[in-house]
Amino acid sequence: MSYTRLLSPTLSTTALANSQIRWFVKGATFPLEDDTLWTIEEGLIRTTTWDETGDVSCVGIWGPGDIISPSLTQVNPYQIECLSRVTVRSLHSQAPHLDELLITHSKQVEELLSIIHCRRIVSRLLKALQWLAYKFGQPHDSGLLLDIPVTHQCLAELIGTTRVTITRLLGELEASGQIQRFSHRRILVESISFPNISP
Repeated sequence: MSYTRLLSPTLSTTALANSQIRWFVKGATFPLEDDTLWTIEEGLIRTTTWDETGDVSCVGIWGPGDIISPSLTQVNPYQIECLSRVTVRSLHSQAPHLDELLITHSKQVEELLSIIHCRRIVSRLLKALQWLAYKFGQPHDSGLLLDIPVTHQCLAELIGTTRVTITRLLGELEASGQIQRFSHRRILVESISFPNISP
């Protein structure tokens, strides 16, 4: 499977002049009453929902070049949470490249849906790591280095399993040579998963 790699949108001088910038600290949440479209300039965001028992499901992880807004979803309840310090810029409805940004957003939602519908949990996890590495990873001699503030619990909520299972499966993937793990949650995803990416 090939995944959508992000390119940061180029805004015209007029669009920049008419836009609003907001900053959020790690752990902050976006106000849901604001239907403004925002493009992420810096940082990492996840969108979540939860069921009647309080179990959380992650429905997206977004970074620079992505767009976010409560207006892009019908999910309820819904939360937009900052996983790091975040800078966003507002987008006008007539902004250049908005159509492309919306299409990219839709593609990434579909990619994530295809991942979480894999039957085997280990396949879900590996594909989720590949997806994250392709979105956010840095080229490395052996693949893509994923260095983002995503915990085992966050991965569990992304693919619909438990934190204990994630910890065990990461060990199995490392033992089989499909990933390498380093300090500070950095994960190297092997290049075999990314035939079109060169370091």
